[in-house]
Amino acid sequence: MLNKSYILNNDINASGTATWNSGTGFMPIGTLYDTSFRGSFEGANYSINDLAINRNTYNQALFGSLVNATIANLQINKIAP
Repeated sequence: MLNKSYILNNDINASGTATWNSGTGFMPIGTLYDTSFRGSFEGANYSINDLAINRNTYNQALFGSLVNATIANLQINKIAP
């Protein structure tokens, strides 16, 4: 399970994710209950830009499944297929 703590240190340009995984883009972090993100993610007021997610399943976001997790001070701009 994903139960660590993370702190973002700068903005991220994620436009390259559009070509990942045969064009389906970024694989969400923690997609099932057994693999849920259970830690903390401090965005430190930084942003993730142009994250591509183009999947035809549930749990489509930066984090697909959260259990007792903390996500704070993070801005995500333009999640696009």
